Amino acid sequence: EPNEAIYDGAKRETYEETGCTVELKKAFPVFLKNTNDSKIVMMHFLSDLVNEENSYDKDEILETKWISIDEIKNMDEKEFRSSAVVKQIINDIEKQNLYDLDIVKAKNRLMKIFSGSTKFCEVSPLSYDVLIVDEAHRLKAKGTYMYKGDSQVEDVIKASRVNVFFIDDEQRIRPNDEGSMDYVESVAKKNHSEVIKVELKAQFRCSGADGFVNWVEHTLQIRDTANFDGWDKESFEFKIMDSPQDLEKYIQRKRINGYTARIVAGFAWPWTAAKDGNPDAEIADVKIAEYGYARPWNSRHDQYTWAIDESKSHQIGCIHTSQGLEFDYVGVILGRDIYYDPDTHTVNGDYENYYDKTGKSGLRNKPDELTQYIKNIYRVLMTRGIKGCTIFCCDKNLQAYMKNRSNLIESKKLQLSTHQDHRAS
Repeated sequence: EPNEAIYDGAKRETYEETGCTVELKKAFPVFLKNTNDSKIVMMHFLSDLVNEENSYDKDEILETKWISIDEIKNMDEKEFRSSAVVKQIINDIEKQNLYDLDIVKAKNRLMKIFSGSTKFCEVSPLSYDVLIVDEAHRLKAKGTYMYKGDSQVEDVIKASRVNVFFIDDEQRIRPNDEGSMDYVESVAKKNHSEVIKVELKAQFRCSGADGFVNWVEHTLQIRDTANFDGWDKESFEFKIMDSPQDLEKYIQRKRINGYTARIVAGFAWPWTAAKDGNPDAEIADVKIAEYGYARPWNSRHDQYTWAIDESKSHQIGCIHTSQGLEFDYVGVILGRDIYYDPDTHTVNGDYENYYDKTGKSGLRNKPDELTQYIKNIYRVLMTRGIKGCTIFCCDKNLQAYMKNRSNLIESKKLQLSTHQDHRAS
C-alpha cells in the first residue's frame, strides 16, 4: 500500500490472503525482475506463525493450506506463479542463505520513516518530532479493515510534535475518509495543537493547467470556479470520444508513440470475485453493451504492476488502483454511476449503478453525499494525465453536456481572440 513499510506490508498481505498472523524472522536475498521498461523488486521473508484463523477474503482467495517443502519439490512447475523464484527460495532455506532483519531494516523509529497510517495508534505520545502525511484526505476512521484505533488523524497528531497534512477535500471518496480540512483542524485544537494553514496554489498535474482542473470541478458541479477562459490546449490536450473503442484507440496510439497511457473508469460495474474465476483479469466485467465493448478490470493477482506492465494495458484501472498515480495520457470512461439530468441541469450520482460496497455503505438515503463522493472520484480520474485526458460518457445526456461545456470553452476563446485581433487593428 502507499506509504507502507515493506515489513508491515508483508505481514498485512499474509493475513489478508491466508488469515495467518506472522512474525518476520529472516529475509531472503532480494530478487530483481526486469520488464520492458522497469524493474520489479521482490522481497521474501521467513516467519513464525503467531496465530491462524479462517478470516481471509473468500471473494479473493480460493483456498489456503499448508504445504511441506518436499511436497513443493514434487509439484509440477505449472502449478506455481513463478517456479524459478520458488525453487530459489527452497534452495536458500536448505542452505540457510538467509539474513537477519537487522541487516535490511532500521530498528524502532527508523522502521517507520516511510510507513502506513494504521500503526500510529500503537505508539507513545510525541514519539516523533515530525510526521508528514501525504494524501491525508484518505486517513481512516474507526472500523476500517485492519485498523485497531479510533481515528488516524488523532493518532498522527498525538504521535508527533509537528504534523504536516497534505489535504485535498475533493479527493475524499468514501464515507470513512475522515481527513478533511475541518476535521483535522478540530482534532488539532482539541489536542491543543497550533494550526498553521498553507495553501498550495500551483500544481504540476495536467501540465500545470489549473484551467483544466477548474473546468473539471465546475463542469462536474463540485464547486463553482467560474472558469470560462479554458487552458492552453497546446500544453494539455482534452478530447471527448464518441465511443469507448475510439477512446481505447487514442490511448493505444499514445502508448505506441512512447508515452505512458492507461484507461480508467468509475466503479460502475461489478467486479467478479477471484473464487468465481477472476483472479487475474480473466473476466471482462466492464461492459458497454450498446457499443459491443467489454474489458476486464485490472488484475487482482498483480495489481501493483498494472500501471507499468504493457501486457496489462488492455485492463481497466479503478480509483483504488490509480489514485496517487500519473500517466502522460489518461482515458476515462464515465459509467452509469454518474448522469446528467437535463430537467434540473444537475450532475448526479446513481446508487444502484455504483458498485463500491464500502464507498456506498450507509448512503442509500443520502443522495447528495453519495453524489459528492462519485464526483470526487471522476475529478481524480480525469486529472491523472500530465499531457492529456480523453473521456467517454455512458450516459448520453452527460456526454452531450460535457461536449457543450467543452464547446463553450472553444467559443469563449474564439470570441476573446477575435476581440483582441479587432482591438489590435
